[in-house]
Amino acid sequence: MRSRMPAAAKAAVATGTTAVLVAAAGAGWVLVHVRTGPHATASAHAPASAQAPASAQPSSPANAPPSALVTVRGLKPASASSFDPYGDGQGENRHLAPLAIDASTATAWHTDWYTTARFGNLKPGTGLLLDMGRKLTITAVRLWLGSAHGADLQLRAGDTTSSLRELVPVAHIANAGGQVGLQLIRPVHARYVLIWFTKLPPDNSGTFQASVFNIKLEGWR
Repeated sequence: MRSRMPAAAKAAVATGTTAVLVAAAGAGWVLVHVRTGPHATASAHAPASAQAPASAQPSSPANAPPSALVTVRGLKPASASSFDPYGDGQGENRHLAPLAIDASTATAWHTDWYTTARFGNLKPGTGLLLDMGRKLTITAVRLWLGSAHGADLQLRAGDTTSSLRELVPVAHIANAGGQVGLQLIRPVHARYVLIWFTKLPPDNSGTFQASVFNIKLEGWR
């Protein structure tokens, strides 16, 4: 003969089961939420609107060795020059450009000075172009800027310098000053690297001017 459970006991069991299921569902949501949350990164690609067409994108190395076998080392540019596509074609202080890669933090290349941080509304930017001599794989760039913060700049790369559009943004930083490190999210294989300023920091004269005292690149050949 089967014993029957009183109605009150059945209600208690049902209530307890519901509570366990609710708790388990809640715990499961927390685990999924935490495990799939977004990850922060130190450097980022420029907005899509600034990207060049796919044909101009610097390539990732097709036959790069496994990461465990790669030896990242310092890469020395073959030359440096002023890059000023929106200027008079002569470049800004082009005679000073080699001073940005002479391994000295006492000498520097400077932009011209302007009355506002946005180049006095005369142009959208100016930069310093590094020619690596041939295509290399680049993973990081370190810059020594002036002591004043306020520079916005992009790191661009490509295999031709016929226009700014051919040099694709691969990293950027805002309100920069002092020593700046730019770690690329993905290594790029390119011959040219452009330090492109879109906003200038203040100088000591009430005007605005960017300086690059030294540049170091990392990657492999």
